[in-house]
Amino acid sequence: LDQADFLGILTPDHQHRMVGACNDRLPNSYLTHRDLLAAYRLGHDKHTPSERFVKVPFFKRLERKAVWLHKAYARKHCGTGKTWFLNFVQTPKWKEVIIIEELGLVRIDDRLIHGQVIAVWCRHQPFTRIVILDDGVAADPFMQDVLRLSAPPGLQVEVFSIAEGIKALSQDAPARRTTMVLLKSPLAAKRLYAGGLRYNALNIGGIGHAPGRKNIFKNISASAEEIVILKELMNQGVKITLLTVPGEKSQAFSDLAGRL
Repeated sequence: LDQADFLGILTPDHQHRMVGACNDRLPNSYLTHRDLLAAYRLGHDKHTPSERFVKVPFFKRLERKAVWLHKAYARKHCGTGKTWFLNFVQTPKWKEVIIIEELGLVRIDDRLIHGQVIAVWCRHQPFTRIVILDDGVAADPFMQDVLRLSAPPGLQVEVFSIAEGIKALSQDAPARRTTMVLLKSPLAAKRLYAGGLRYNALNIGGIGHAPGRKNIFKNISASAEEIVILKELMNQGVKITLLTVPGEKSQAFSDLAGRL
């Protein structure tokens, strides 16, 4: 998809603004949703894109699509190996398309913040904050204080219900790369994903044994329903890794799924 192709599909209808245009010379190109889909069809189905463009995934109505962006823009804003998404954010007059970076870490641990686990992760990755998404903790100020006191010094700790957390994280793109999201269960991970906050990797660090759950790896147990949820996320392209802390032996969920 060359520059001329993109210019050819632009229309005078400026109802939708695309931030971070397909060309570095056009910092604010305008595309209608129809044009965006046309760009997708041109780049994905019919034409081989020029070497100046790279494909970026995005989600529209929970359906994964892709569009081609100019490499100069991608190099400036997208780190190597990072996945970026075009998220549609409703505004009064138009829908603005913003590019949002993948979260630093999405982790399931039913104890949330405990011991030296978070400190080890922070030595492995430069996290600046922890976002806990849990409806119960969000309604319990005392538990919130306990968790904040358990966090390593210098780390900002925020607590939201899952619904509130989806909104907060969707509007806070610049800090996503240094954000660790903590969840208590696979069901919470499913709600997060289904709610529109997409992630391409999920770490499972600890799920305690309970009636109806069976051990699947080290200190990680799961019920039949939770295994189904994890398989659904895996089938949607989420890479699921079972790992307590960096440096220990890890296990890809995809290697276990066939036996569960």
